Amino acid sequence: MVATEDLFSIEEYKGYARDIGLVTGAHIAVSLLHFIRLPILTKWLGASLYGTWSLIWVTIVLITPVAMLGLGTAFIRFLAVERDVSRIREGFLSMVFTILAAGAFFSIVLILCSDLIASSVLGDINNSSHLVRLASFMILTQAISEMSIAFFRTFRQLKLYSTLMVMKAVIQVGLMVCFLLLGGEIRGVIFAVLASDILCIAIAFSVALRQMGFQLPKFTELKDYLKYGLPLVPSAAILWIIQSSDRYMIGYFMQAEDVGIYTSAYTLTYIISLFLRPIQVVLLPTISKSYDDGDMSKTKTYLKFSLKYLMMLSIPAAFGLSILASPLLRLLTTSEFVSGNVVIPLIACGILFYGYYQVCMHILYLVKKTYWLVRLLGISAALNIALNLLLIPKLGIVGAAVATLIAFASLGILTIVISFRHFKFDLGYFFIIKSILASAVMSTAIWLFKPSGVTEVIIAILLGIIIYFAMILVLKGFNKRELYLLKDLARFKSRHYQ
Repeated sequence: MVATEDLFSIEEYKGYARDIGLVTGAHIAVSLLHFIRLPILTKWLGASLYGTWSLIWVTIVLITPVAMLGLGTAFIRFLAVERDVSRIREGFLSMVFTILAAGAFFSIVLILCSDLIASSVLGDINNSSHLVRLASFMILTQAISEMSIAFFRTFRQLKLYSTLMVMKAVIQVGLMVCFLLLGGEIRGVIFAVLASDILCIAIAFSVALRQMGFQLPKFTELKDYLKYGLPLVPSAAILWIIQSSDRYMIGYFMQAEDVGIYTSAYTLTYIISLFLRPIQVVLLPTISKSYDDGDMSKTKTYLKFSLKYLMMLSIPAAFGLSILASPLLRLLTTSEFVSGNVVIPLIACGILFYGYYQVCMHILYLVKKTYWLVRLLGISAALNIALNLLLIPKLGIVGAAVATLIAFASLGILTIVISFRHFKFDLGYFFIIKSILASAVMSTAIWLFKPSGVTEVIIAILLGIIIYFAMILVLKGFNKRELYLLKDLARFKSRHYQ
Protein backbone atom coordinates (compact mmCIF):
# COMPACT_ATOMS: atom_id res chain seq x y z
CA MET A 1 0.00 0.00 0.00
CA VAL A 2 2.80 2.40 0.93
CA ALA A 3 4.66 1.63 -2.29
CA THR A 4 1.54 2.37 -4.34
CA GLU A 5 1.05 5.71 -2.60
CA ASP A 6 4.72 6.58 -3.17
CA LEU A 7 4.47 5.81 -6.88
CA PHE A 8 1.27 7.83 -7.16
CA SER A 9 2.81 10.84 -5.43
CA ILE A 10 5.99 10.53 -7.50
CA GLU A 11 3.91 10.66 -10.67
CA GLU A 12 2.19 13.81 -9.42
CA TYR A 13 5.42 15.51 -8.45
CA LYS A 14 7.01 14.51 -11.75
CA GLY A 15 4.18 16.35 -13.46
CA TYR A 16 4.79 19.35 -11.23
CA ALA A 17 8.54 19.18 -11.93
CA ARG A 18 7.88 18.97 -15.67
CA ASP A 19 5.69 22.06 -15.48
CA ILE A 20 8.49 23.91 -13.69
CA GLY A 21 10.99 22.59 -16.23
CA LEU A 22 8.87 23.80 -19.13
CA VAL A 23 8.40 27.27 -17.65
CA THR A 24 12.07 27.42 -16.66
CA GLY A 25 13.05 26.71 -20.26
CA ALA A 26 10.81 29.53 -21.44
CA HIS A 27 12.20 31.95 -18.91
CA ILE A 28 15.77 30.98 -19.75
CA ALA A 29 14.98 31.98 -23.32
CA VAL A 30 13.32 35.21 -22.16
CA SER A 31 16.24 36.01 -19.85
CA LEU A 32 18.75 35.42 -22.62
CA LEU A 33 16.79 37.87 -24.75
CA HIS A 34 16.82 40.36 -21.89
CA PHE A 35 20.58 39.92 -21.62
CA ILE A 36 20.79 40.66 -25.32
CA ARG A 37 18.63 43.71 -24.69
CA LEU A 38 21.00 44.97 -21.98
CA PRO A 39 24.05 45.49 -24.24
CA ILE A 40 21.81 46.81 -27.03
CA LEU A 41 20.35 49.52 -24.80
CA THR A 42 23.48 50.38 -22.82
CA LYS A 43 25.76 50.60 -25.85
CA TRP A 44 23.20 52.39 -28.02
CA LEU A 45 21.83 54.82 -25.46
CA GLY A 46 24.84 55.33 -23.20
CA ALA A 47 24.74 55.67 -19.40
CA SER A 48 22.74 58.92 -19.30
CA LEU A 49 19.90 57.96 -21.69
CA TYR A 50 19.83 54.42 -20.30
CA GLY A 51 19.40 55.93 -16.83
CA THR A 52 16.46 58.01 -18.13
CA TRP A 53 14.84 54.92 -19.68
CA SER A 54 15.37 53.04 -16.39
CA LEU A 55 13.53 55.72 -14.45
CA ILE A 56 10.65 55.69 -16.94
CA TRP A 57 10.46 51.90 -16.81
CA VAL A 58 10.45 51.64 -13.00
CA THR A 59 7.65 54.22 -12.96
CA ILE A 60 5.56 51.99 -15.25
CA VAL A 61 6.47 48.96 -13.11
CA LEU A 62 5.16 50.82 -10.06
CA ILE A 63 1.81 51.83 -11.53
CA THR A 64 0.93 48.68 -13.52
CA PRO A 65 0.26 46.38 -10.50
CA VAL A 66 -1.87 49.15 -8.99
CA ALA A 67 -3.92 49.30 -12.20
CA MET A 68 -4.43 45.52 -12.03
CA LEU A 69 -6.12 45.87 -8.61
CA GLY A 70 -4.75 42.49 -7.49
CA LEU A 71 -7.17 40.75 -9.84
CA GLY A 72 -4.52 38.62 -11.57
CA THR A 73 -3.77 36.79 -8.30
CA ALA A 74 -7.47 36.68 -7.38
CA PHE A 75 -8.27 34.99 -10.69
CA ILE A 76 -5.72 32.26 -10.01
CA ARG A 77 -6.75 31.73 -6.37
CA PHE A 78 -10.52 31.57 -7.03
CA LEU A 79 -10.74 29.91 -10.44
CA ALA A 80 -7.80 27.50 -10.61
CA VAL A 81 -10.08 24.66 -9.48
CA GLU A 82 -13.17 25.86 -11.39
CA ARG A 83 -14.50 23.68 -14.23
CA ASP A 84 -17.71 25.54 -15.08
CA VAL A 85 -16.92 27.38 -18.34
CA SER A 86 -19.63 30.00 -17.76
CA ARG A 87 -18.18 30.93 -14.35
CA ILE A 88 -14.66 31.04 -15.77
CA ARG A 89 -15.82 33.31 -18.60
CA GLU A 90 -17.73 35.59 -16.25
CA GLY A 91 -14.83 35.84 -13.81
CA PHE A 92 -12.16 36.39 -16.44
CA LEU A 93 -14.02 38.97 -18.52
CA SER A 94 -15.31 40.90 -15.52
CA MET A 95 -11.73 41.23 -14.31
CA VAL A 96 -10.43 42.18 -17.76
CA PHE A 97 -13.00 44.96 -18.22
CA THR A 98 -12.26 46.25 -14.72
CA ILE A 99 -8.51 46.31 -15.38
CA LEU A 100 -9.14 47.97 -18.73
CA ALA A 101 -10.96 50.83 -16.99
CA ALA A 102 -8.37 51.14 -14.23
CA GLY A 103 -5.47 51.02 -16.71
CA ALA A 104 -7.03 53.76 -18.84
CA PHE A 105 -7.55 55.89 -15.74
CA PHE A 106 -3.94 55.62 -14.57
CA SER A 107 -2.62 56.21 -18.09
CA ILE A 108 -4.58 59.46 -18.27
CA VAL A 109 -3.32 60.51 -14.82
CA LEU A 110 0.28 59.91 -15.90
CA ILE A 111 -0.29 61.97 -19.06
CA LEU A 112 -1.64 64.85 -16.99
CA CYS A 113 1.35 64.60 -14.61
CA SER A 114 3.97 64.20 -17.36
CA ASP A 115 5.52 67.65 -16.91
CA LEU A 116 5.78 67.18 -13.15
CA ILE A 117 7.41 63.75 -13.51
CA ALA A 118 9.78 64.95 -16.23
CA SER A 119 10.99 67.86 -14.10
CA SER A 120 11.07 66.25 -10.63
CA VAL A 121 12.11 62.68 -11.49
CA LEU A 122 13.93 62.90 -14.82
CA GLY A 123 15.22 66.43 -14.33
CA ASP A 124 14.57 67.46 -17.94
CA ILE A 125 11.08 68.74 -18.71
CA ASN A 126 11.90 69.85 -22.26
CA ASN A 127 13.24 66.53 -23.57
CA SER A 128 11.47 64.03 -21.32
CA SER A 129 7.86 65.16 -20.92
CA HIS A 130 6.76 63.72 -24.27
CA LEU A 131 8.47 60.42 -23.39
CA VAL A 132 6.44 60.16 -20.17
CA ARG A 133 3.21 60.81 -22.10
CA LEU A 134 4.06 58.11 -24.63
CA ALA A 135 5.15 55.66 -21.92
CA SER A 136 1.84 56.17 -20.06
CA PHE A 137 0.11 53.85 -22.55
CA MET A 138 2.40 51.04 -21.38
CA ILE A 139 0.42 50.95 -18.12
CA LEU A 140 -2.67 49.85 -20.03
CA THR A 141 -0.93 47.39 -22.36
CA GLN A 142 1.24 45.86 -19.62
CA ALA A 143 -1.76 45.33 -17.32
CA ILE A 144 -3.96 43.70 -19.96
CA SER A 145 -1.05 41.64 -21.24
CA GLU A 146 -0.35 40.30 -17.73
CA MET A 147 -4.01 39.43 -17.20
CA SER A 148 -4.37 37.70 -20.56
CA ILE A 149 -1.33 35.51 -19.91
CA ALA A 150 -2.65 34.74 -16.40
CA PHE A 151 -5.49 32.79 -18.04
CA PHE A 152 -3.08 30.10 -19.27
CA ARG A 153 -1.13 30.11 -16.01
CA THR A 154 -4.31 29.54 -14.00
CA PHE A 155 -5.37 26.46 -15.93
CA ARG A 156 -1.80 25.16 -16.33
CA GLN A 157 -1.80 25.49 -20.10
CA LEU A 158 1.91 26.08 -19.74
CA LYS A 159 2.93 25.37 -23.32
CA LEU A 160 0.75 28.26 -24.46
CA TYR A 161 1.96 30.39 -21.55
CA SER A 162 5.61 29.68 -22.35
CA THR A 163 5.14 30.25 -26.08
CA LEU A 164 3.53 33.65 -25.49
CA MET A 165 6.28 34.71 -23.08
CA VAL A 166 9.08 33.82 -25.49
CA MET A 167 7.28 35.24 -28.52
CA LYS A 168 6.65 38.55 -26.74
CA ALA A 169 10.33 38.86 -25.73
CA VAL A 170 11.58 38.00 -29.24
CA ILE A 171 9.31 40.58 -30.86
CA GLN A 172 10.18 43.21 -28.25
CA VAL A 173 13.95 42.85 -28.68
CA GLY A 174 13.65 42.67 -32.48
CA LEU A 175 11.56 45.84 -32.61
CA MET A 176 13.94 47.63 -30.24
CA VAL A 177 16.81 46.95 -32.62
CA CYS A 178 14.73 48.13 -35.61
CA PHE A 179 13.61 51.36 -33.94
CA LEU A 180 17.09 52.11 -32.61
CA LEU A 181 18.53 51.62 -36.10
CA LEU A 182 15.98 54.15 -37.32
CA GLY A 183 17.19 56.63 -34.71
CA GLY A 184 14.27 56.24 -32.33
CA GLU A 185 16.34 56.17 -29.10
CA ILE A 186 14.07 55.98 -25.99
CA ARG A 187 10.95 56.67 -28.06
CA GLY A 188 11.76 53.64 -30.20
CA VAL A 189 12.22 51.47 -27.10
CA ILE A 190 8.78 52.52 -25.83
CA PHE A 191 7.18 51.78 -29.22
CA ALA A 192 8.78 48.31 -29.15
CA VAL A 193 7.29 47.52 -25.72
CA LEU A 194 3.83 48.78 -26.75
CA ALA A 195 3.79 46.81 -30.01
CA SER A 196 4.92 43.54 -28.39
CA ASP A 197 2.27 43.94 -25.64
CA ILE A 198 -0.52 44.56 -28.14
CA LEU A 199 0.41 41.54 -30.26
CA CYS A 200 0.60 39.33 -27.16
CA ILE A 201 -2.84 40.55 -26.02
CA ALA A 202 -4.38 39.87 -29.44
CA ILE A 203 -3.07 36.30 -29.60
CA ALA A 204 -3.85 35.45 -25.96
CA PHE A 205 -7.42 36.71 -26.16
CA SER A 206 -8.12 34.97 -29.45
CA VAL A 207 -7.05 31.63 -27.92
CA ALA A 208 -8.81 32.19 -24.57
CA LEU A 209 -12.09 33.31 -26.14
CA ARG A 210 -12.02 30.32 -28.48
CA GLN A 211 -11.96 28.10 -25.38
CA MET A 212 -14.67 29.81 -23.34
CA GLY A 213 -16.62 32.04 -25.74
CA PHE A 214 -17.54 35.67 -25.25
CA GLN A 215 -20.38 37.25 -23.33
CA LEU A 216 -20.54 40.69 -21.74
CA PRO A 217 -19.81 40.18 -18.03
CA LYS A 218 -22.38 40.88 -15.31
CA PHE A 219 -19.71 41.50 -12.63
CA THR A 220 -21.67 39.27 -10.23
CA GLU A 221 -18.65 38.12 -8.19
CA LEU A 222 -16.36 41.09 -8.78
CA LYS A 223 -16.88 42.29 -5.21
CA ASP A 224 -15.39 39.04 -3.82
CA TYR A 225 -12.47 39.21 -6.26
CA LEU A 226 -11.74 42.82 -5.32
CA LYS A 227 -12.05 42.02 -1.62
CA TYR A 228 -9.28 39.46 -2.07
CA GLY A 229 -7.20 41.40 -4.61
CA LEU A 230 -7.28 45.00 -3.36
CA PRO A 231 -5.17 44.27 -0.23
CA LEU A 232 -2.49 43.08 -2.66
CA VAL A 233 -2.37 46.45 -4.45
CA PRO A 234 -0.38 48.28 -1.78
CA SER A 235 1.78 45.16 -1.55
CA ALA A 236 2.80 45.55 -5.20
CA ALA A 237 3.44 49.26 -4.73
CA ILE A 238 5.46 48.72 -1.56
CA LEU A 239 7.46 45.93 -3.21
CA TRP A 240 8.29 48.40 -5.96
CA ILE A 241 9.70 50.72 -3.29
CA ILE A 242 12.04 47.97 -2.12
CA GLN A 243 13.08 46.92 -5.63
CA SER A 244 13.16 50.18 -7.57
CA SER A 245 12.97 53.33 -5.46
CA ASP A 246 16.73 53.28 -4.96
CA ARG A 247 17.02 54.29 -8.62
CA TYR A 248 15.17 57.54 -7.82
CA MET A 249 17.33 58.21 -4.77
CA ILE A 250 20.54 57.58 -6.68
CA GLY A 251 19.27 59.98 -9.33
CA TYR A 252 18.50 62.58 -6.64
CA PHE A 253 21.78 62.35 -4.74
CA MET A 254 23.99 61.49 -7.73
CA GLN A 255 23.71 61.61 -11.54
CA ALA A 256 21.75 59.84 -14.30
CA GLU A 257 24.96 58.02 -15.25
CA ASP A 258 25.09 56.48 -11.77
CA VAL A 259 21.49 55.31 -12.17
CA GLY A 260 22.48 53.61 -15.42
CA ILE A 261 25.52 51.93 -13.85
CA TYR A 262 23.52 50.68 -10.86
CA THR A 263 20.63 49.53 -13.05
CA SER A 264 22.90 47.54 -15.36
CA ALA A 265 24.37 45.69 -12.37
CA TYR A 266 20.93 45.16 -10.82
CA THR A 267 19.64 43.84 -14.15
CA LEU A 268 22.45 41.29 -14.25
CA THR A 269 21.35 39.83 -10.91
CA TYR A 270 17.91 39.13 -12.39
CA ILE A 271 19.37 35.85 -13.64
CA ILE A 272 18.55 34.61 -10.14
CA SER A 273 14.93 35.64 -10.62
CA LEU A 274 14.99 33.38 -13.67
CA PHE A 275 14.66 30.45 -11.26
CA LEU A 276 12.09 32.22 -9.11
CA ARG A 277 9.60 33.05 -11.84
CA PRO A 278 8.69 29.44 -12.74
CA ILE A 279 7.82 28.83 -9.08
CA GLN A 280 5.58 31.89 -9.10
CA VAL A 281 3.84 30.67 -12.25
CA VAL A 282 3.23 27.06 -11.27
CA LEU A 283 3.01 26.96 -7.47
CA LEU A 284 -0.13 28.98 -6.62
CA PRO A 285 -2.61 27.22 -8.93
CA THR A 286 -1.16 23.86 -7.89
CA ILE A 287 -1.31 24.30 -4.12
CA SER A 288 -4.64 26.12 -4.32
CA LYS A 289 -6.15 22.88 -5.60
CA SER A 290 -4.42 20.57 -3.08
CA TYR A 291 -5.17 22.92 -0.16
CA ASP A 292 -8.84 23.37 -1.09
CA ASP A 293 -9.09 19.57 -1.47
CA GLY A 294 -7.86 19.23 2.12
CA ASP A 295 -4.60 17.46 1.19
CA MET A 296 -2.21 19.25 3.58
CA SER A 297 0.59 16.69 3.14
CA LYS A 298 0.69 17.24 -0.61
CA THR A 299 0.61 21.02 -0.14
CA LYS A 300 3.60 20.84 2.21
CA THR A 301 5.51 18.67 -0.24
CA TYR A 302 4.91 21.08 -3.11
CA LEU A 303 6.16 23.99 -0.98
CA LYS A 304 9.22 22.04 0.17
CA PHE A 305 10.04 20.88 -3.36
CA SER A 306 9.64 24.41 -4.74
CA LEU A 307 11.94 25.98 -2.16
CA LYS A 308 14.56 23.26 -2.62
CA TYR A 309 14.47 23.69 -6.41
CA LEU A 310 14.80 27.45 -6.00
CA MET A 311 17.75 27.30 -3.59
CA MET A 312 19.45 24.53 -5.58
CA LEU A 313 19.79 26.92 -8.53
CA SER A 314 19.72 30.38 -6.92
CA ILE A 315 22.56 29.89 -4.44
CA PRO A 316 25.17 28.86 -7.06
CA ALA A 317 23.85 31.59 -9.38
CA ALA A 318 24.46 34.21 -6.67
CA PHE A 319 27.99 32.91 -6.05
CA GLY A 320 28.75 32.67 -9.76
CA LEU A 321 27.47 36.16 -10.58
CA SER A 322 29.55 37.61 -7.76
CA ILE A 323 32.73 36.03 -9.12
CA LEU A 324 31.99 36.81 -12.78
CA ALA A 325 30.56 40.30 -12.22
CA SER A 326 33.39 42.25 -13.85
CA PRO A 327 33.86 40.12 -16.99
CA LEU A 328 30.10 39.85 -17.54
CA LEU A 329 29.55 43.61 -17.27
CA ARG A 330 32.54 44.19 -19.56
CA LEU A 331 31.10 41.83 -22.16
CA LEU A 332 27.47 42.94 -21.93
CA THR A 333 27.96 46.69 -21.56
CA THR A 334 30.72 49.26 -22.03
CA SER A 335 33.62 50.19 -19.79
CA GLU A 336 31.67 52.95 -18.05
CA PHE A 337 29.30 50.37 -16.54
CA VAL A 338 31.93 47.97 -15.11
CA SER A 339 32.25 49.86 -11.82
CA GLY A 340 28.82 48.48 -10.95
CA ASN A 341 30.41 45.08 -10.24
CA VAL A 342 30.85 45.96 -6.55
CA VAL A 343 27.10 45.94 -5.88
CA ILE A 344 26.31 42.58 -7.50
CA PRO A 345 27.27 40.30 -4.53
CA LEU A 346 25.13 42.37 -2.16
CA ILE A 347 22.08 42.46 -4.43
CA ALA A 348 22.43 38.77 -5.32
CA CYS A 349 22.48 37.81 -1.63
CA GLY A 350 19.40 39.97 -1.06
CA ILE A 351 17.54 38.19 -3.86
CA LEU A 352 18.17 34.85 -2.14
CA PHE A 353 16.28 36.11 0.92
CA TYR A 354 13.60 37.45 -1.42
CA GLY A 355 13.17 33.87 -2.67
CA TYR A 356 12.04 32.81 0.81
CA TYR A 357 9.44 35.56 0.76
CA GLN A 358 8.18 34.50 -2.68
CA VAL A 359 7.65 30.87 -1.60
CA CYS A 360 6.32 31.44 1.92
CA MET A 361 3.94 34.24 0.91
CA HIS A 362 1.88 31.58 -0.90
CA ILE A 363 0.83 30.33 2.53
CA LEU A 364 -0.76 33.71 3.21
CA TYR A 365 -2.52 33.47 -0.16
CA LEU A 366 -3.89 30.05 0.80
CA VAL A 367 -5.22 31.07 4.20
CA LYS A 368 -6.50 34.38 2.75
CA LYS A 369 -4.45 36.51 5.12
CA THR A 370 -3.19 38.79 2.37
CA TYR A 371 -3.26 41.83 4.65
CA TRP A 372 -0.08 40.45 6.25
CA LEU A 373 1.77 41.01 2.98
CA VAL A 374 1.16 44.76 3.25
CA ARG A 375 2.52 44.82 6.79
CA LEU A 376 5.60 42.75 6.00
CA LEU A 377 6.42 44.69 2.86
CA GLY A 378 5.73 47.98 4.66
CA ILE A 379 8.34 47.19 7.31
CA SER A 380 10.88 46.20 4.67
CA ALA A 381 10.14 49.27 2.50
CA ALA A 382 10.44 51.68 5.44
CA LEU A 383 13.76 50.11 6.33
CA ASN A 384 14.90 50.31 2.71
CA ILE A 385 14.02 54.01 2.36
CA ALA A 386 15.68 54.94 5.65
CA LEU A 387 18.85 53.06 4.77
CA ASN A 388 18.96 54.54 1.25
CA LEU A 389 18.66 58.06 2.63
CA LEU A 390 21.40 57.31 5.14
CA LEU A 391 23.81 55.30 2.99
CA ILE A 392 23.62 56.66 -0.58
CA PRO A 393 25.08 60.09 0.31
CA LYS A 394 27.96 58.34 2.11
CA LEU A 395 28.57 55.19 0.04
CA GLY A 396 26.94 55.93 -3.34
CA ILE A 397 25.56 52.93 -5.22
CA VAL A 398 27.17 50.55 -2.69
CA GLY A 399 24.94 52.12 -0.04
CA ALA A 400 21.88 51.41 -2.19
CA ALA A 401 22.96 47.78 -2.54
CA VAL A 402 23.49 47.40 1.23
CA ALA A 403 20.01 48.84 1.81
CA THR A 404 18.55 46.35 -0.69
CA LEU A 405 20.27 43.41 1.04
CA ILE A 406 19.06 44.36 4.52
CA ALA A 407 15.51 45.08 3.30
CA PHE A 408 15.20 41.75 1.49
CA ALA A 409 16.76 39.83 4.40
CA SER A 410 14.27 41.29 6.86
CA LEU A 411 11.40 40.60 4.45
CA GLY A 412 12.38 36.95 3.95
CA ILE A 413 12.89 36.21 7.65
CA LEU A 414 9.72 37.96 8.81
CA THR A 415 7.62 36.22 6.13
CA ILE A 416 8.81 32.82 7.35
CA VAL A 417 7.93 33.70 10.95
CA ILE A 418 4.42 35.02 10.14
CA SER A 419 3.43 32.41 7.54
CA PHE A 420 4.53 29.53 9.80
CA ARG A 421 1.93 30.61 12.35
CA HIS A 422 -0.69 29.34 9.87
CA PHE A 423 1.05 26.55 7.96
CA LYS A 424 4.49 24.95 8.32
CA PHE A 425 6.68 22.97 5.94
CA ASP A 426 10.28 21.77 5.84
CA LEU A 427 12.66 24.58 4.83
CA GLY A 428 15.50 22.15 4.11
CA TYR A 429 18.26 23.82 6.12
CA PHE A 430 20.70 20.93 5.65
CA PHE A 431 20.38 21.09 1.87
CA ILE A 432 20.99 24.86 1.92
CA ILE A 433 24.23 24.33 3.89
CA LYS A 434 25.32 21.73 1.35
CA SER A 435 24.42 24.06 -1.54
CA ILE A 436 26.49 26.87 0.00
CA LEU A 437 29.49 24.55 0.45
CA ALA A 438 29.21 23.30 -3.15
CA SER A 439 28.88 26.88 -4.43
CA ALA A 440 31.97 27.94 -2.47
CA VAL A 441 34.01 25.18 -4.10
CA MET A 442 32.62 26.14 -7.52
CA SER A 443 33.42 29.82 -6.97
CA THR A 444 36.97 29.04 -5.90
CA ALA A 445 37.55 27.08 -9.11
CA ILE A 446 36.17 29.94 -11.25
CA TRP A 447 38.27 32.50 -9.36
CA LEU A 448 41.42 30.45 -9.96
CA PHE A 449 40.52 30.17 -13.66
CA LYS A 450 40.25 34.00 -13.95
CA PRO A 451 38.10 34.17 -17.14
CA SER A 452 38.10 37.33 -19.26
CA GLY A 453 36.92 36.91 -22.87
CA VAL A 454 33.63 35.48 -24.13
CA THR A 455 34.99 31.95 -24.63
CA GLU A 456 36.64 31.84 -21.22
CA VAL A 457 33.50 33.11 -19.48
CA ILE A 458 31.37 30.44 -21.18
CA ILE A 459 33.91 27.76 -20.20
CA ALA A 460 33.92 29.06 -16.63
CA ILE A 461 30.12 28.89 -16.43
CA LEU A 462 30.02 25.34 -17.77
CA LEU A 463 32.87 24.30 -15.47
CA GLY A 464 31.06 25.86 -12.52
CA ILE A 465 27.84 23.97 -13.28
CA ILE A 466 29.71 20.65 -13.45
CA ILE A 467 31.63 21.26 -10.23
CA TYR A 468 28.55 22.43 -8.33
CA PHE A 469 26.34 19.45 -9.19
CA ALA A 470 29.22 17.03 -8.66
CA MET A 471 29.71 18.46 -5.17
CA ILE A 472 25.95 18.27 -4.48
CA LEU A 473 26.03 14.56 -5.35
CA VAL A 474 29.12 13.99 -3.22
CA LEU A 475 27.47 15.78 -0.28
CA LYS A 476 24.29 13.71 -0.85
CA GLY A 477 22.08 16.71 -1.42
CA PHE A 478 19.37 14.54 -3.02
CA ASN A 479 17.70 11.46 -1.60
CA LYS A 480 16.99 8.39 -3.72
CA ARG A 481 13.43 9.42 -4.47
CA GLU A 482 14.52 12.86 -5.68
CA LEU A 483 17.27 11.35 -7.83
CA TYR A 484 14.69 9.03 -9.38
CA LEU A 485 12.45 11.99 -10.12
CA LEU A 486 15.29 14.01 -11.67
CA LYS A 487 16.46 11.08 -13.81
CA ASP A 488 12.93 10.45 -15.04
CA LEU A 489 12.49 14.15 -15.78
CA ALA A 490 15.75 14.15 -17.74
CA ARG A 491 14.54 11.17 -19.78
CA PHE A 492 11.25 12.98 -20.41
CA LYS A 493 13.11 16.09 -21.60
CA SER A 494 15.30 13.99 -23.86
CA ARG A 495 12.28 12.34 -25.47
CA HIS A 496 10.46 15.69 -25.70
CA TYR A 497 13.22 17.39 -27.70
CA GLN A 498 14.03 14.49 -30.04
